[in-house]
Amino acid sequence: HIVKAFFQRARHAPCVLVNGKVVFQGGALNRGLLAETVMNEHVQHFPLEGTHIFGKANCPFCVRAKEDMDRLGIAYTYHDVVKNPGAMYEMIARVKPIVGPKTPVTTPQIWIDGDYIGGSDELRAKYHLSDVTRVRAPAETTYWGVPQAANEALCAS
Repeated sequence: HIVKAFFQRARHAPCVLVNGKVVFQGGALNRGLLAETVMNEHVQHFPLEGTHIFGKANCPFCVRAKEDMDRLGIAYTYHDVVKNPGAMYEMIARVKPIVGPKTPVTTPQIWIDGDYIGGSDELRAKYHLSDVTRVRAPAETTYWGVPQAANEALCAS
């Protein structure tokens, strides 16, 4: 009996199945691979509905995309991929089949009414928004440990 073997501390390779497919067998469990596999299965069975932005708080293009959506009056759900690693796995699993395996996934990634838009530039192109506002990171952002104000001063000189 499997239960009996389990309680007698039988040594056997663990096996993880996701939707009847072997994801992992033997050795130490690779949680990243498991999470990626589960999320890939999830996105195949549950299409993204509604309007969503996947981004990061310190990303200037994410800030611009949220500002543009607010100006357009488009309600959206924001997913911070740094604060919520599950959102990062979901974003990657949804974007990779669209952009291809060798194309890096950047932020933001935007869906409107379930349709993939792309990033901030694609959002602006879709709605014919001009580039009147300069893309800027939030004031607390640092680049390689240099505060934003010092970075701007260096760039201005």
